Amino acid sequence: MGSAYAHASGVATALFFGLPVVGLGWFLWLRARMRQLGVPAPPVLPLFLAFVSYGTLLEFVVTFLGQLPWSGMHELGALGSVVLLSWALPFYGFTLRDADATSGYHRLTSRLLRWYPAALVLLALGFVVLMAWSFND
Repeated sequence: MGSAYAHASGVATALFFGLPVVGLGWFLWLRARMRQLGVPAPPVLPLFLAFVSYGTLLEFVVTFLGQLPWSGMHELGALGSVVLLSWALPFYGFTLRDADATSGYHRLTSRLLRWYPAALVLLALGFVVLMAWSFND
């Protein structure tokens, strides 16, 4: 049992550090791409918030599907996702709606922020369904 836990802990550590690094790399690439294309007033901060928020949800999915141990960082992420981000991101997304016509990057960022609560609800429903299936086995 100790070996299995050590393996799961190693995988969890790799994921908890690896996924954010990949996400940050993708975000930096998109930021450079917006500059290269000359996007006026690129939505850098809102796009970063979208990456962090959806990345947190991705961490939950990977943890659950990989049956990895739940940690204190999950608690902080869950608390922030539900208490703060579920209302702040859509509000921010609606304030960016006027910039939707500026570029596809603005439109995508605004929609990602506005749809975050729906993604959170879908994630919760998916967890409930998976838990129900696992109890039937």
